[in-house]
Amino acid sequence: MNATSPALKFLDFHHDCIQPILNGTKTTTTRLDNGVSTFGPQSPNNIPVDSKVFTFQGDFLAVSRSGNCVFANCRAVNITRKRLKDLNDDDAKKEDYQTVKELQGVLKRAYPSATDEDFFLMIDFEVLSPTGDVQQQLFRGDKLAPFNPTSDCVIQEYVLPYLSPNSQLDAKQKYVFMDLGCGDGRVMEQFAVRNPQSKCIGVEYDFLVVQRAKKRLEHTFGTTISVTTDTNEIKTENGTALFHGDVLSPGILKLIEEDAAAIFVFLVPEGMKRLAETLQTAVHRGCKLISYIFKVPGLEAKRKEVFKGVTIYFY
Repeated sequence: MNATSPALKFLDFHHDCIQPILNGTKTTTTRLDNGVSTFGPQSPNNIPVDSKVFTFQGDFLAVSRSGNCVFANCRAVNITRKRLKDLNDDDAKKEDYQTVKELQGVLKRAYPSATDEDFFLMIDFEVLSPTGDVQQQLFRGDKLAPFNPTSDCVIQEYVLPYLSPNSQLDAKQKYVFMDLGCGDGRVMEQFAVRNPQSKCIGVEYDFLVVQRAKKRLEHTFGTTISVTTDTNEIKTENGTALFHGDVLSPGILKLIEEDAAAIFVFLVPEGMKRLAETLQTAVHRGCKLISYIFKVPGLEAKRKEVFKGVTIYFY
């Protein structure tokens, strides 16, 4: 296939899909071969790719340039086209799944209209040396995650059903929901609307982003939402509150270990490593946990779901 082939158009990925590859969680991403925004029915192997960082904020974008495909900070080294029924355990392990049945189940849920005879593209990546720009945006200061809003579909279909109290009785008792890396507060907002008797605590390091969360929550609930840097104030607040600071603050770690009944977390792998022991303690105590994109070291997920190429881990 040459550079002028009409089949070679573009291949776009949301950065949530590429981020696990950049951070070593998996090496491959799989998607339905719809023949429109892919490399076409005859997918080539060993596609040369420039190492230029094309974009970070927003989407990672791959475009054809004289037959090459430019990704942000990684290179497509192989593209394999297989029917769903022909996938095997080795394919599953590249996608960070234990068995092919698990991978096939996830793909069928991600693409409900797909049949066993449909073709999927398995795209293998090689991570290139990180550039300063990407590193600064990913790990600015002590930030353990970039601002990355969670899809409303993920919140409604996965987060709320799993993390909400199991019964009205639970909600009347002490039920603390924590969003670690709460961003603009959208998960907290929807959780609090669904579970008004629960206490919701959002933790966010970025000052500008936490102000967006405050504005969103105040608009929804018509009341003042406190933003504090004192974990003692968080413990005495009722309803919904925001903590502006490090998720590794001793007071926050204590809240996670002792008080949290449900946790939603989005942190990059380095952040997960540093928080792993605390999350393990919470889960072993009986706390329900969802980790968005990255798994928690030392914990076996009860189940995994994939939404538009993004893995959601349930503990």
